[in-house]
Amino acid sequence: MAGSGAGGGLDYSSREAGLKDILRGLIEPRDAFDDGQSPQTRALRWLVYDDPMQLEPPSNTIETSKLVERFALTVLYYATGGENWASSHNFLSGQDVCEWNSVDDRGYFSGAGQCDRDNMVTTLALWQNNLSGRIPAELASLRKLKVLSLYRNKLKGQVPGRLSQLSDIHTLYLHDNLPITEVSVS
Repeated sequence: MAGSGAGGGLDYSSREAGLKDILRGLIEPRDAFDDGQSPQTRALRWLVYDDPMQLEPPSNTIETSKLVERFALTVLYYATGGENWASSHNFLSGQDVCEWNSVDDRGYFSGAGQCDRDNMVTTLALWQNNLSGRIPAELASLRKLKVLSLYRNKLKGQVPGRLSQLSDIHTLYLHDNLPITEVSVS
Protein backbone atom coordinates (compact mmCIF):
# COMPACT_ATOMS: atom_id res chain seq x y z
CA MET A 1 0.00 0.00 0.00
CA ALA A 2 1.41 3.41 -0.94
CA GLY A 3 2.61 5.47 1.98
CA SER A 4 2.54 2.63 4.44
CA GLY A 5 5.49 1.95 6.71
CA ALA A 6 7.65 -1.14 6.66
CA GLY A 7 6.25 -4.20 8.35
CA GLY A 8 2.61 -3.22 7.84
CA GLY A 9 2.59 -0.73 10.73
CA LEU A 10 1.37 2.83 10.63
CA ASP A 11 1.64 4.67 7.35
CA TYR A 12 4.53 7.11 7.05
CA SER A 13 2.49 10.25 7.64
CA SER A 14 0.84 8.80 10.76
CA ARG A 15 4.20 7.63 12.12
CA GLU A 16 5.76 11.03 11.39
CA ALA A 17 2.93 12.84 13.17
CA GLY A 18 3.13 10.50 16.17
CA LEU A 19 6.90 10.81 16.51
CA LYS A 20 6.77 14.58 16.02
CA ASP A 21 4.25 14.90 18.87
CA ILE A 22 6.58 12.99 21.20
CA LEU A 23 9.76 14.81 20.15
CA ARG A 24 8.47 18.38 19.76
CA GLY A 25 9.14 19.27 23.41
CA LEU A 26 12.79 18.19 23.12
CA ILE A 27 13.91 20.25 20.17
CA GLU A 28 15.73 23.56 20.25
CA PRO A 29 14.79 25.92 18.77
CA ARG A 30 11.15 24.98 19.39
CA ASP A 31 10.19 25.67 15.76
CA ALA A 32 13.01 23.52 14.28
CA PHE A 33 10.50 21.10 12.72
CA ASP A 34 9.20 24.02 10.63
CA ASP A 35 12.59 24.25 8.86
CA GLY A 36 12.80 21.42 6.34
CA GLN A 37 16.61 21.44 6.44
CA SER A 38 17.18 21.68 10.21
CA PRO A 39 19.11 18.82 11.83
CA GLN A 40 15.99 18.06 13.88
CA THR A 41 13.76 17.72 10.80
CA ARG A 42 16.39 15.65 9.00
CA ALA A 43 16.62 13.38 12.07
CA LEU A 44 12.83 13.01 12.26
CA ARG A 45 12.65 12.16 8.56
CA TRP A 46 15.43 9.60 8.93
CA LEU A 47 13.54 7.94 11.79
CA VAL A 48 10.34 7.84 9.74
CA TYR A 49 11.56 6.98 6.25
CA ASP A 50 15.11 5.59 6.36
CA ASP A 51 15.76 4.04 9.77
CA PRO A 52 15.95 0.27 9.26
CA MET A 53 14.31 -0.17 12.70
CA GLN A 54 11.15 1.68 11.52
CA LEU A 55 10.12 2.53 15.08
CA GLU A 56 6.46 3.13 15.77
CA PRO A 57 5.40 5.77 18.31
CA PRO A 58 6.30 4.19 21.65
CA SER A 59 3.72 2.79 24.02
CA ASN A 60 5.72 2.92 27.27
CA THR A 61 8.43 4.94 29.00
CA ILE A 62 11.28 2.57 28.12
CA GLU A 63 10.41 2.68 24.41
CA THR A 64 10.05 6.47 24.64
CA SER A 65 13.50 6.82 26.24
CA LYS A 66 15.10 4.66 23.53
CA LEU A 67 13.37 6.67 20.79
CA VAL A 68 14.51 9.96 22.35
CA GLU A 69 18.13 8.74 22.51
CA ARG A 70 18.01 7.59 18.89
CA PHE A 71 16.60 10.97 17.86
CA ALA A 72 19.16 12.98 19.89
CA LEU A 73 22.10 11.06 18.43
CA THR A 74 20.68 11.40 14.92
CA VAL A 75 20.32 15.17 15.45
CA LEU A 76 23.99 15.22 16.51
CA TYR A 77 24.92 13.39 13.32
CA TYR A 78 23.14 15.91 11.09
CA ALA A 79 24.11 18.99 13.16
CA THR A 80 27.81 18.15 13.01
CA GLY A 81 28.21 17.00 9.41
CA GLY A 82 28.03 13.27 10.07
CA GLU A 83 28.40 12.59 6.35
CA ASN A 84 31.96 13.94 6.70
CA TRP A 85 32.97 12.29 9.97
CA ALA A 86 36.23 10.36 9.90
CA SER A 87 34.31 7.30 11.13
CA SER A 88 30.55 6.80 11.24
CA HIS A 89 30.79 4.39 14.23
CA ASN A 90 27.58 2.71 12.97
CA PHE A 91 25.54 5.91 13.42
CA LEU A 92 22.31 5.79 11.41
CA SER A 93 22.50 2.02 11.15
CA GLY A 94 19.75 -0.45 11.95
CA GLN A 95 21.50 -1.34 15.19
CA ASP A 96 20.46 -0.22 18.65
CA VAL A 97 22.21 3.04 19.68
CA CYS A 98 24.18 1.01 22.23
CA GLU A 99 25.99 -0.42 19.20
CA TRP A 100 26.69 2.90 17.47
CA ASN A 101 30.39 2.62 18.29
CA SER A 102 33.67 0.91 17.55
CA VAL A 103 36.87 -0.03 19.35
CA ASP A 104 40.16 0.67 17.59
CA ASP A 105 43.28 -1.51 17.43
CA ARG A 106 44.58 0.07 20.64
CA GLY A 107 41.36 -0.69 22.53
CA TYR A 108 39.94 2.86 22.51
CA PHE A 109 36.14 3.14 22.48
CA SER A 110 34.58 5.67 20.09
CA GLY A 111 30.96 6.46 19.35
CA ALA A 112 27.84 6.12 21.47
CA GLY A 113 27.21 3.32 23.90
CA GLN A 114 28.71 1.70 26.94
CA CYS A 115 25.08 1.40 27.92
CA ASP A 116 23.85 0.76 31.44
CA ARG A 117 21.66 -2.13 32.57
CA ASP A 118 18.60 -0.29 31.22
CA ASN A 119 20.27 -0.04 27.78
CA MET A 120 20.69 3.73 28.03
CA VAL A 121 23.77 5.45 26.56
CA THR A 122 26.34 6.45 29.19
CA THR A 123 29.22 7.42 26.88
CA LEU A 124 29.44 9.63 23.82
CA ALA A 125 33.04 9.73 22.60
CA LEU A 126 33.52 11.23 19.15
CA TRP A 127 36.94 12.80 19.68
CA GLN A 128 39.08 13.65 16.66
CA ASN A 129 36.35 12.60 14.25
CA ASN A 130 35.90 15.71 12.06
CA LEU A 131 32.66 16.91 13.68
CA SER A 132 31.88 20.48 12.63
CA GLY A 133 29.16 22.91 13.61
CA ARG A 134 27.36 23.41 16.90
CA ILE A 135 26.66 21.00 19.71
CA PRO A 136 22.90 20.38 19.63
CA ALA A 137 20.85 20.93 22.79
CA GLU A 138 19.12 17.60 22.15
CA LEU A 139 22.15 15.85 23.68
CA ALA A 140 20.60 16.79 27.04
CA SER A 141 18.09 14.03 26.25
CA LEU A 142 20.82 11.44 26.88
CA ARG A 143 19.80 11.45 30.53
CA LYS A 144 22.20 8.70 31.69
CA LEU A 145 25.25 10.23 29.99
CA LYS A 146 28.39 10.10 32.16
CA VAL A 147 31.09 10.81 29.57
CA LEU A 148 30.91 13.39 26.77
CA SER A 149 34.15 13.55 24.79
CA LEU A 150 34.07 15.72 21.67
CA TYR A 151 37.60 17.13 21.71
CA ARG A 152 39.79 17.80 18.64
CA ASN A 153 36.96 18.50 16.22
CA LYS A 154 35.68 21.67 14.53
CA LEU A 155 32.82 22.43 16.90
CA LYS A 156 31.97 26.06 17.61
CA GLY A 157 29.49 28.28 19.38
CA GLN A 158 27.99 28.13 22.81
CA VAL A 159 27.60 24.96 24.84
CA PRO A 160 23.84 24.43 25.14
CA GLY A 161 22.65 25.36 28.61
CA ARG A 162 20.42 22.28 28.71
CA LEU A 163 23.54 20.10 29.01
CA SER A 164 23.73 21.26 32.63
CA GLN A 165 20.71 18.98 33.22
CA LEU A 166 22.95 15.94 32.76
CA SER A 167 23.35 15.21 36.47
CA ASP A 168 25.38 11.99 36.02
CA ILE A 169 28.06 13.49 33.79
CA HIS A 170 31.53 13.30 35.31
CA THR A 171 33.76 13.64 32.23
CA LEU A 172 33.42 16.45 29.71
CA TYR A 173 36.10 16.97 27.05
CA LEU A 174 35.49 19.81 24.57
CA HIS A 175 39.03 21.17 24.16
CA ASP A 176 40.84 21.68 20.83
CA ASN A 177 37.78 22.80 18.88
CA LEU A 178 36.97 26.13 17.24
CA PRO A 179 35.92 28.74 19.81
CA ILE A 180 33.38 27.19 22.15
CA THR A 181 31.95 29.42 24.84
CA GLU A 182 30.73 28.08 28.12
CA VAL A 183 27.27 28.60 29.48
CA SER A 184 26.88 29.53 33.10
CA VAL A 185 24.90 27.06 35.12
CA SER A 186 22.47 28.73 37.49
